[in-house]
Amino acid sequence: MSVVDDLSRFERAKHKRRTWESVWQEIFDYTMPARDGLREFSPGTRRDDLIFDETAVVGVQEFASRMLAGMVPDNMRWIRLAPTPAVARRMEDKDFSFLQGQLDEVNAEVFQYLQSSNFQAEAYESFLDLSLGTGNLTCWEGSATQPLRFQSVPTHEVYLDEGPFGNVDTQMRLRKVDPSMVKIIWPAGKMTKNVSEKLGKMAGGSMNPMDSNKIDIIEIVSRDWDRPEEEVYLYKVIDKEEKVYIFEEEFIGIGSNPWISFRWSKGSGEIYGRGPAFNAMSAIKTCNLTIQLILENAEMSIAGIWQTDDDSVINSDNIRLVPGTVIPRGVDSTGLQPLAPGGDFNVADLVLKDQRHNINRALYNETLGRREGTPISATEVAERMAELSRQVGSAHGRLQKEMVFPVYKRAVYLLRDQGRIEIPTLNGQDIELQAVSPLVRAQRNEDIAQHVNYAQMLGQLFGGAAIQNMLNPQKFAEKLAYWYEIDNDLLTDPEEQANNVQNMMEIAGGASQAGIDPISAAQTLLP
Repeated sequence: MSVVDDLSRFERAKHKRRTWESVWQEIFDYTMPARDGLREFSPGTRRDDLIFDETAVVGVQEFASRMLAGMVPDNMRWIRLAPTPAVARRMEDKDFSFLQGQLDEVNAEVFQYLQSSNFQAEAYESFLDLSLGTGNLTCWEGSATQPLRFQSVPTHEVYLDEGPFGNVDTQMRLRKVDPSMVKIIWPAGKMTKNVSEKLGKMAGGSMNPMDSNKIDIIEIVSRDWDRPEEEVYLYKVIDKEEKVYIFEEEFIGIGSNPWISFRWSKGSGEIYGRGPAFNAMSAIKTCNLTIQLILENAEMSIAGIWQTDDDSVINSDNIRLVPGTVIPRGVDSTGLQPLAPGGDFNVADLVLKDQRHNINRALYNETLGRREGTPISATEVAERMAELSRQVGSAHGRLQKEMVFPVYKRAVYLLRDQGRIEIPTLNGQDIELQAVSPLVRAQRNEDIAQHVNYAQMLGQLFGGAAIQNMLNPQKFAEKLAYWYEIDNDLLTDPEEQANNVQNMMEIAGGASQAGIDPISAAQTLLP
């Protein structure tokens, strides 16, 4: 494609996004007034003129924090590397344990780099945009000390396009860049005439202070479907004014795309997502209007509404209702008379309570009620996370696919390309990513509880011997260890397990012959 074709595609994407912009700006005005929306503001300008109730402003920030803690928490591994089930079935237990140990070591290194990067700060910013429906992150190669460099791309700079299978396969960004930064951002880029002229004017001091010294840059990352058998992305940087390429590059491989665009939910045929703030806007506007009316009613109650006869003695324009004021009136005049306000806002508290509850529910900030009283226990934390997992439902699965896995794949791609990690080979077989975030753990706890309850029910109905007869203790324990993500180094290997069983049987047999309780004797082997 030529630069003209790319610019035409950008204009089409810009036209498709235009229908969303009025809704997005309204959400920004009521929930994130300080964040850059779709209108241009001078730095330091107040943008909270429409805010009379802060429930939505605080609620969106709490929603972003909750998603961060539930999906990609800091100081916790939220992805696990493991052989695929097909590979695991063909491997011996000893080889599988050794391989899983290697993958766990690689995983620990990846998260060490992720946690030392700026991922958490930028992910929080992108989750704020997710409340509208769509978040956008980029991950580029960083420095020697910080190999991963993340950036949350604001909504007003991003234009998306879908591929042939309904997935986002093209991200376009319109950004303003200082000419002196062009060579720093793209060291191998071409210095265009437009960039050179502005640099010359800046150096010579001939640029008009009222003119912007920044240039409009269009970045495009798109999937190359001419090679469908592999992941290939074309990265292009265009000087919009001069209509020439500044830089071009080709990315090949899983995780090579530096862009991660993720959506909360989407309607059929739509490109951009619809977030929780969409559902809460009616309640948000109702709360703000109610508070505004309450304040207007309070002003009328404090200052009062007055009437007076027009007797040419009292001039209402000169009356100031302040303490100590003496207002003259005629002998036969009634003077100023207060009027009772026509509205009664005693019902306002009921309206606000309901609407604020609806806002917090829409933003998933009231799982199991509000936290009050003593600090919550670990069990309550697990229950709240389980409730949140059930509420977010399908959105959780979409975020796993569009955000969590791509972030990890991108980190692995860059770290492996830099020679910082090495993935163990499996003779061409596959390694899969397993999500182990708190929300996933909350879902898994139901599986654990179901199996444990089954074992307990067997014991209650048929006695402890039935558990040993119906269940394989070794396999049951290994399954629980897998679900609880216990380090394989802490588990005995199959050979050690066989030796322990043999020793226990020998001691139990000898104890039986000596007239000693076999169970007590066997327990002496246990730590």
